Amino acid sequence: MTRLRQVAATCALSAALSSVFIAPAVASSRMDSAQQAAAPGDNRGTSAPASVFETLCGYADATVPMREKPSTDAPLINRILQGTRMCGDVVTGKEYTACGHTSKLWLKFPPTVSRPQVGYSAAWCFH
Repeated sequence: MTRLRQVAATCALSAALSSVFIAPAVASSRMDSAQQAAAPGDNRGTSAPASVFETLCGYADATVPMREKPSTDAPLINRILQGTRMCGDVVTGKEYTACGHTSKLWLKFPPTVSRPQVGYSAAWCFH
């Protein structure tokens, strides 16, 4: 029984470490793939999001504005505090420059009890 507990503890530790050290690299490569799909000249980002690439979870690099639509011109509906973990669908929208990147990739957040509307934030501001 003791050996079984040791194996279980080792597996749990391994999973925890892989999520800390591997997940950011995977998320980054996912963002790179999505960025290539929305390359410059791609006019899908001129209005509402055209497609969902995948769901991405990450921590806000800074205090990040959440908007009604995937556009810096859209009204601000909330702010996501630095270090807050959020999950959202990666979608294309209007081009922005934020957190050291120029991109058309946005995170689309589903409604919650405290915020009953969909929100969008710059995808590159999450790691």
